[in-house]
Amino acid sequence: MIIDRYLELNPEYSYIAQEFEETIYQKLVELLPVIRKYKKTVLFFIEVSDYPIGIRNAYQKFLSDYDIEGRIEKKYKPGSVKKGTLYFFISDTYLWEVLRDCRNNEYRIGKEVGILSHNDHVVKEIVFGGITTISTDFKDMAKRAATHIKEQKVTREFVPMNLIKRHSL
Repeated sequence: MIIDRYLELNPEYSYIAQEFEETIYQKLVELLPVIRKYKKTVLFFIEVSDYPIGIRNAYQKFLSDYDIEGRIEKKYKPGSVKKGTLYFFISDTYLWEVLRDCRNNEYRIGKEVGILSHNDHVVKEIVFGGITTISTDFKDMAKRAATHIKEQKVTREFVPMNLIKRHSL
């Protein structure tokens, strides 16, 4: 059984996986009115990494389809946070640096700077009044995997992603 990332396998193999491209695209569309509050968007995405390529593809399609100004950056340069920008993070590495720079510059998260993050975490519920996330319910994924093991059936499922709206947009 494959858990987490979908791989094209023979039909007899099971998977419980995340689907990134269509799901992320739909969540960005759902956020469109809020995203339009910002002059531009930045996705932090490293090509040579384990980041799901579907997230990058969804972001690029969203920018094109809705005429949103945006770009993809490999890394964040400390001190370069800009008002009027929405930052979208796959990894939390740069998220904390941007939040620190926002605090140091007294920028208001969700007003002057937007923050969107992939994968939820309890800390993201708390900091700066909460960080908006697009995240798979990993507890649900684990329950589905346990059911698969107990029932010994072929399982071929995608786990839905949730948009958790908080004060960062």
